[in-house]
Amino acid sequence: MEPPIRLEKGTIDTRWAFIKEVPYMAIVAHESGGDEEPAILRSWGALQGGIAMNAKFISALSAVAIPLGLCVLPALPALAGPITLTYKYVYFGSSGSHQRQPRTINATGGFTLLKTQSTPNALSPGDVLQIQQPVTPWPSQPTLNLAFVTVNGGSLVNNGLPATVTWTDFANPATPIHVLDAPISILVVYVPAGGGCGAPPCPPASDWGATIDSYDETKESLFDDNFVKVTPDDRDGSLTTSGNVDGYVDTTKSAETITAVSPTTQFDNIPPDRGDKFSRWLLLGPSTTTSSAPALTVGKQVSLTALAIYDSPVLVNLGCQAVPSDVQNQLFVTNTTSQPIPAGSEISYTYTENTNPSGSPPNFVTTKGPPFTLTSQLQPNKSVPVPNPPRGTGGTCEASLSSIQ
Repeated sequence: MEPPIRLEKGTIDTRWAFIKEVPYMAIVAHESGGDEEPAILRSWGALQGGIAMNAKFISALSAVAIPLGLCVLPALPALAGPITLTYKYVYFGSSGSHQRQPRTINATGGFTLLKTQSTPNALSPGDVLQIQQPVTPWPSQPTLNLAFVTVNGGSLVNNGLPATVTWTDFANPATPIHVLDAPISILVVYVPAGGGCGAPPCPPASDWGATIDSYDETKESLFDDNFVKVTPDDRDGSLTTSGNVDGYVDTTKSAETITAVSPTTQFDNIPPDRGDKFSRWLLLGPSTTTSSAPALTVGKQVSLTALAIYDSPVLVNLGCQAVPSDVQNQLFVTNTTSQPIPAGSEISYTYTENTNPSGSPPNFVTTKGPPFTLTSQLQPNKSVPVPNPPRGTGGTCEASLSSIQ
C-alpha cells in the first residue's frame, strides 16, 4: 500500500489502471484537504498485475471512471449515489443506400453496438462530469475513428435545465455536465476510418453521393421521419424520396443541395404531436465538422457522410400551486430550476380536484389543461399565472416545461 498523500483543498489526483487491457483513468476532486484519502485512492495498492483484487475498488472505479479515457469528475468526493451512469460505444457504418423507412430502432438507437455498460448508484446530484478524449482507438476495431460523444441527463449549471451536449471538437475540452436527479447516458459514436463502408451493402467505387441520416441527440437515437428536401430534383421528387427512404442522395450527374426540414414529419403521413427540431449537420470523416445551416451543398461527383442533428422536447417538472377561490381557482407555475426559462417556451399542466369533498368516497377528477407559451422570460423562483385555468374551487396542480425555446 502506498503511503497517504497530502491532499490540498480543491486538488485533483489521477491514477491509471488497466482492467482487461482497457485503460481507465480515475479522477477524484477533493473538497477538503488533509491526509485522508478517498476509498478509491486508499484501495489503489490492491492493484496487482492489472487486476483489481479489491471488490470495493472495482465498484468504486466503475462508478467514477469510463474506459478509453472518458472520465467522470465528481464535484464532491461521493463514490456512490442514487444516479445510474450508462455508456454505449457504437458505430455508424452505413455508406450509400441504407433503409431508413421503416427502420427498427434497437437498444443502441439504430447504431451498431460495440460495448455497453450501466453502473447503478454511480453518481450523486451535484456531481460534475468532465469528459476526456479517448486515449486509444477502440482496441478491437482499429479501423474506426471517433466521430462524436453525446451526454444526456445533466445540465450546464447546477440544478439547471436539462441539457444535451454533443462533443465533436476533441482539440478543446468538453463542456462540464452537472448531475441532476436523472440517470446520465453517454453515447460514443465511431465511423469507419477514411469514410469507408462499415456495413454492407457498399456502393460501387464509380458511384458518388451523400450518405445521410437523422439523429435525435436528446434520445441518442437515429430515427426515420421525413427530414430532407433535395434540389435540384426531378418531377417525381425521386432524390428527395431517396434521401428520406434510403438515406442516400446521388451526386453522380450534378451537385445537390440537401435541406434539413424542421420540424420533421412521420414518414407514414400520420402527424406526430410535435416533430423534432433541426439543430445542425455533422459531417463525419477523419474529423467531424459542424454546419448550422439547414442547407448542405454536395458537389458533383462528391461523396460524404453526414448526420442531421435534431432535438426532441424534454419535460422539466416545475412548481405549481392552486389558490382556491369561491368562484374560480387561480393556478401559478413557478420556475424551480436555477436558470431562467426563455420566452417562447411551452408549459403544460394538469389540475386535480375532489368533486365530492363532503361525501365518501372522494371523487378525484384530473383535467389536462392546454399548453401555454411564456410571453416573457421566467426567472428562477418566480411564478406566472396560468391563463384560463379550469374551473374549480380547490385542488392541486402539476406543471412541466414541455418545450424549451
